[in-house]
Amino acid sequence: RFTQLLGPTRVPMALTAAALTTLWFGALVLPWAAVPLLSVSGAWLGAGVIRLIRAHEERMLLQNALSRYFPRALAARVLSEKKTELQPASKELTILFSDISGFTRWSSEKSPEDVHGFLSDYLESMAAILFEHGGTVDKFMGDGILAFFGDPFDQPDHAARALNAALAMQAKVAELREKWAPLVGIDLKVRVGVNSGRVIVGNLGSQTRIEYTVIGAAVNLAQRMESNAPVGGILVAKDAWERTKDSFRFGEMRKVAAKGYDAGVEAYVLAGPELRS
Repeated sequence: RFTQLLGPTRVPMALTAAALTTLWFGALVLPWAAVPLLSVSGAWLGAGVIRLIRAHEERMLLQNALSRYFPRALAARVLSEKKTELQPASKELTILFSDISGFTRWSSEKSPEDVHGFLSDYLESMAAILFEHGGTVDKFMGDGILAFFGDPFDQPDHAARALNAALAMQAKVAELREKWAPLVGIDLKVRVGVNSGRVIVGNLGSQTRIEYTVIGAAVNLAQRMESNAPVGGILVAKDAWERTKDSFRFGEMRKVAAKGYDAGVEAYVLAGPELRS
């Protein structure tokens, strides 16, 4: 804020003037004797203040960038614990994909203003729910969302967090449907797919473009769960189901065809919220 008010070149001058006044009147040091010393010390102090200001500004920029993926409190924790490099690692996580049914057809018939207004509200609402349950928003892909649970900090209950988030998302979708149907004529229904497994997570990319993301077969299978989920439903792959079957209600097992799985993949439709004893 000093640089904004005074400009970067005036900060050392202001500090020098203040120190000179103090020495002149407080210590009876003549100004012509103090000027050489104060010029050097003032320049040094001013440069230090500017460095502190710039470091703070850089920290705020980094926190804002991390807030793309995490809630602000978690972004602040990432900074405080110096985990900003987010080096790629192999880790057990739970992956969540979601997609709006019929969105491409609907959006092709609407104005850009209608699509933007609805989609901004929808994505903001879904991200807030994912953050509330401790999820990391990897990316938005048009109307699609990729999120994961269990990184950058360990969450032993990452599968349960993902299922609770999915249920909360579907509940919010019902509210948004009532809100937006009369405004833009959308019959909002969302498919959600969930899978748990070992993935590579961290900053991945090239020297010119890098992003914090997840890759691996478990991610691809989560996307396959989403594409096979019933409209308005949540389809959970076997690995995530085994971690949560005693805490949630599920429908009957079904087989889902997936690349690399000759016999198909076991999956279960999530039927209800976490059971309470």
